[in-house]
Amino acid sequence: MKSTLITLCLLLVALSCSRDEKGKKAEVSGSFVSGELAEVAKERGLKGEDLISAAKTYNASGQLDEYLAFYGTGVSGRLAVVGMPSMKILKYVAVFSAEPWQGYAFDDESKAIIKASSREEVEYSFGDSGTPALSLTNGKHDARAVFLADAANGRIGLVDLLEYETKQIVTHPLFRNSSPDLAVTQDTKYVAQTSAAALDDGIMGATFWRFIERNNDEHKIFLIDPSSSFTILMGGKRQSSPATGRGESDGFAFSITRGEKNLLNIINWKNAERFLGLKATMKNGHLTVDESTALKEQILMRIDLPQGSDRVIISGDGKYGAITNQESSTLLLFTTNDLLKGNLAFKSVNVGGSTADAAFTGKNVFVSVPGAKQVVRVSLADSKVKDTLKLDFTTGKIFVPEGDTNAAEEKFAVVMNLSPYGRFTSVGPQTGLSAQMIDIKSEKMATLYEASIPQSTRLGAVALSTKVNKPMYKYKIGTDPRGGTISPYKINSGKETIVRNGKRVHVYGSLIRSHITPDTIEVEQGDIVSIHLTSNEQSKDNVHGFTIDTYNVHGSFEPGKTASVTFVADRAGVFPFYCTEFCSALHLEMQGYLLVKPMTDQRLAQADELIQLKNNKKMNDFFKFIKGE
Repeated sequence: MKSTLITLCLLLVALSCSRDEKGKKAEVSGSFVSGELAEVAKERGLKGEDLISAAKTYNASGQLDEYLAFYGTGVSGRLAVVGMPSMKILKYVAVFSAEPWQGYAFDDESKAIIKASSREEVEYSFGDSGTPALSLTNGKHDARAVFLADAANGRIGLVDLLEYETKQIVTHPLFRNSSPDLAVTQDTKYVAQTSAAALDDGIMGATFWRFIERNNDEHKIFLIDPSSSFTILMGGKRQSSPATGRGESDGFAFSITRGEKNLLNIINWKNAERFLGLKATMKNGHLTVDESTALKEQILMRIDLPQGSDRVIISGDGKYGAITNQESSTLLLFTTNDLLKGNLAFKSVNVGGSTADAAFTGKNVFVSVPGAKQVVRVSLADSKVKDTLKLDFTTGKIFVPEGDTNAAEEKFAVVMNLSPYGRFTSVGPQTGLSAQMIDIKSEKMATLYEASIPQSTRLGAVALSTKVNKPMYKYKIGTDPRGGTISPYKINSGKETIVRNGKRVHVYGSLIRSHITPDTIEVEQGDIVSIHLTSNEQSKDNVHGFTIDTYNVHGSFEPGKTASVTFVADRAGVFPFYCTEFCSALHLEMQGYLLVKPMTDQRLAQADELIQLKNNKKMNDFFKFIKGE
């Protein structure tokens, strides 16, 4: 204990004396660090600045992070949840792809979410996502929901942050692809999504998805309502990602159309609302306003931009904007108030190379400059470069925690590394991307920590304060988490039963430490079996799994959750089922058996037809069949 206290004291001395009188970073030496800490630093080749970075990012066991970052990870179809400043990956939330840890796309209820997003009999199994968007109230994060786009397939997913579960995926009725990034209005009335490249039908534009909140007996339900959502149609070859206003620029959204000319689109979505009943037309059951009407009714205003203009970024307080450029070293800055009044006085700032992205705080804008491999700090007060941080990699997107709100502080920024080979231990021919956190609090920016983000092909992120993060840890017994209501398949302990109706079998069972009830399920070969399980647990993090050998059946059951698994019992035999998550000292007692009796000749013909449906992958017919439709 005494040795530990001495080491901590020495570390504090090292931190307080980390710079000499000339402001140079101190090396590890006897003057500043001694004893065991100096020995460890020397053994690992660490310098004084390395120890300072470690102290700024280290979380002791039980110490919570200040921020939670949400990363879109590209084609993995998942959302990575990362703590800051520790940069620990805390969770992957499946949105567009299956994930067995939470049972997503394994139980019937979550399979239905993905299936509902199918287009023309194509059931998508991945999504190409970029920067997510967090829900806001009065321009501040409220930890209700996070939204994620699927650039490859033109979809948008909603993750409820009360449970960190995907609740909805909406397929765009007009766009076959979209920008990988999303934005929300300051009270999350709408989630803005833009089309990407124009396809054969030439339909492009910006969509405003209506976000609604409903109450039921269990908890609030958050949904995207397609019926009250609309699209402003715009010509061009490609649309940039969207940005939305705050404060004095609330009611406006921004994007860039790239084509023969590059144009800044200023969309007055409040004006659009007024004309929806009069000027809107329906396309594929979706409200649209065509470009000519939008221009005439001052719903859409367009401003010429220099060639190469790529992205528009709006500050979290809505006062400032920046336009990046892929072809020049000029960053354009503007105030939204002047822009909306028709004053087109852009301020040009030379940042030393073409720009990829920018992130605002209240005082500065931080710019990612890929070719020059640097991050540049530009003052909003005088539009001048104040600091440049040289890096050793090609920089990608950049974000500041709470930078999409009016509460952004100058503490940390994170810039994405698009080519992290050689920076981590090799694990094969493919690796995920990485995110480097930098310290922006001091006059001189400095690198702090580089985190690998596995299973990523593209990275973009937003971050909220953990102070507003208040997820639930249990459901009211019998809750269907996907719908947010009490499941019709809920069963109370002692009431478990098996119900047969011809070749259809419903098993109403329960899970609780340390038993699966019923522990014997008897069916006949060819039966269509649905096992509805309710977890009667109510203690924190006491999760049960459920799996049956041979039938590819799996589910995850959090405390209070009810979910179902459906399969065709097409093989006779005895098959064990058991809990797949360690839940208590009696975990191994949570098991049972599925007994499948050989089918009779009479049932053989019926089963052949069903198995043929399954083998032919006519999934629509198959799902209708098992639901009894």
